[in-house]
Amino acid sequence: MNLFIFLKINQIKRILINSTHIKKYHEGWGRKGDTALIALNTNNQAVGVVWYRLFNEFNKGYGYVDSNTPELGIAVSEEVRGTGVGTLLMKKINHQAICEGYKSISLSVDPKNSN
Repeated sequence: MNLFIFLKINQIKRILINSTHIKKYHEGWGRKGDTALIALNTNNQAVGVVWYRLFNEFNKGYGYVDSNTPELGIAVSEEVRGTGVGTLLMKKINHQAICEGYKSISLSVDPKNSN
């Protein structure tokens, strides 16, 4: 990969992460209802993350149900897909949501996502 392509990819990532649709998922992280869990490998490197966040009718996420239902997101590194990391993260975040008193959580999945 040459430097131009690398810089172009990083520029695109910055644009995407700061777009209105995406930044609502991370902007001001730490507010009431924000919860995240990170899976680490044996080298203490992050290989997966799952999180949820509350939205309201004025700032809806893709999987918005209501202001009392957190919207969930999950990402797992390609090298650990199929090893149970995603399943473990989902089980742990579901348990955390129950402990925090949520009756349900929402997850919106892109129809093209085959994983």
